[in-house]
Amino acid sequence: MPEPTARSHEVACIVDCDGNVLLWKNGRTAAVDDDAEFWHMLWENKHRIKIVAHTHPGRGIPIPSHEDVTTFAAVEAALGRRLEWWIVSADSVTKHTWFGNGEMSYEDINIEMDTPPTWVDELRRRSGQQP
Repeated sequence: MPEPTARSHEVACIVDCDGNVLLWKNGRTAAVDDDAEFWHMLWENKHRIKIVAHTHPGRGIPIPSHEDVTTFAAVEAALGRRLEWWIVSADSVTKHTWFGNGEMSYEDINIEMDTPPTWVDELRRRSGQQP
């Protein structure tokens, strides 16, 4: 697990099909279970949402924790549709999507981007991370 930077913390966002951020939230994506505003935004926009992203403090290729994966599965079950789950570290981005071999079977893909979406840089900025 990468070492977090001294001032970094986790931040999440919900991104629609057009690449617009619908909501920014401090805290981990797993905290969605306890966050009424986050759940309301997911539910009210369930047909428009494409990506739920969050940061992992530190550098290196971020992998989802067990808590992340159970959150992915629970949110998708509640919404009745599949989403992309992005995890952003200071220098890497991964995408996690369900691939159909069980309730919590998510494929991890390292994303190489010359120019990431602007919200990726904003996630890093809000979480106190520098690439």
